[in-house]
Amino acid sequence: MNIYYYSMCPAGFYVYAYLRKNGTPYYIGKGKNKRWKHGKKESFQTPKDLTRIVILESNLTELGAFALERRYIRWYGREDTDKNGILKNKTDGGDGAAGSIQSDAANQARRAAQIGIPKGPYSQERKYAMSKGRKGSKMSKEGLESLRKVRALKRGIKRPEHSKAMTGINNPMYGKSREKNKGSTGLKWYNNGVESVMAATCPDGYTIGRAPRKKI
Repeated sequence: MNIYYYSMCPAGFYVYAYLRKNGTPYYIGKGKNKRWKHGKKESFQTPKDLTRIVILESNLTELGAFALERRYIRWYGREDTDKNGILKNKTDGGDGAAGSIQSDAANQARRAAQIGIPKGPYSQERKYAMSKGRKGSKMSKEGLESLRKVRALKRGIKRPEHSKAMTGINNPMYGKSREKNKGSTGLKWYNNGVESVMAATCPDGYTIGRAPRKKI
């Protein structure tokens, strides 16, 4: 068995195990690249001690990894179905497929199931955990391109409506004109050599422009 360290990356698909402190496995999984570190939400989270993550087999095809995953789960047994089972896996393995494309009907059903589910507000602890988990990570080129498309779509929807709402008398600047060379307020800067003031006309003893700054 090959103990997995963070600097290493198994070749191809692989089958991995999370170990208890006594050395027995409590979860068997199949993955590729850094799939091993994506902890589950149930009771079989990723061990904080990386030496308790073991690569059982590596450099496999996806079908081979599925077959070995099922074999290991069957060998050790599941706690929820086998009397003497020691694994917390909820399935017999071999489920899922890397790079699979969901049908439109499946995507629509998933969206419908998420409607009405609150996404926040999050607690301070949750916000801190989310921030810590994302720190140092970079979005892929595909993710950035997708984000740009979404933002462009939102701008295309909102801006025409905003422009229409601000047309004519609804615009706060409707019918108003700005005085030339006096800025948007109609005021200009004047100074007496010591201090500067803004005024519509030049006060007595002042000249146009700001007072020079004193060098420190």
